[in-house]
Amino acid sequence: MFQEFLREIEKLKNEMSEERKIWREEWDRERKEDRKERKEWKMQLERRMKEMEERERRISELEEREKRGKRESRRNNIVIKGAKWKETGVQEVKEFLKENLKLDVEVEESWKVRKDKGAETVVMKLREQMSKKQIMTRKKNLKTGVYIDNDLTQKEREIQGKLKKLAGEKRREGKKTSVGYKKIRIDKKWYIWNERKETLKEVIEKDKY
Repeated sequence: MFQEFLREIEKLKNEMSEERKIWREEWDRERKEDRKERKEWKMQLERRMKEMEERERRISELEEREKRGKRESRRNNIVIKGAKWKETGVQEVKEFLKENLKLDVEVEESWKVRKDKGAETVVMKLREQMSKKQIMTRKKNLKTGVYIDNDLTQKEREIQGKLKKLAGEKRREGKKTSVGYKKIRIDKKWYIWNERKETLKEVIEKDKY
């Protein structure tokens, strides 16, 4: 009887041992599968992150290309504000430049963009970059209330607005200022606008600018 009892115990132990073995194997398999799933999930996540980074890089390139395209298309343009026009045709614009700036330049086209209290804002496209430089040099000779500026994009206008606002604040502090295209001089120091960081950066070699 006792021997049978011992055999029964041994049998139970073996069964328990076998069950533990099966359970352990199952547990190890599940852990391996879980690790595999985690690894696959991590690989998928990394792949998606790389795809997103590539898309962002591509979008950034396209946006920069668009900016360059807009700047290039406006490169030889100037804007005249505050003058009164009859038709704003090319010939009338050329006559305006002759009369007010003593310049005879080639104008490819001109068009009206808006009207305010009888004074219209007109954009003209010049044939040569040198003509634009001559106009920008002599624009100080214009009568009061008439202005000539670069033809800027919306973003460029926002930047120039910030620089002009800063120049006004510094002048109220008693400092001398002047504003150029994406740059500002405060006393004897020049600063240029960093588009990526959207802030000003001091230029050491001011004569370079």
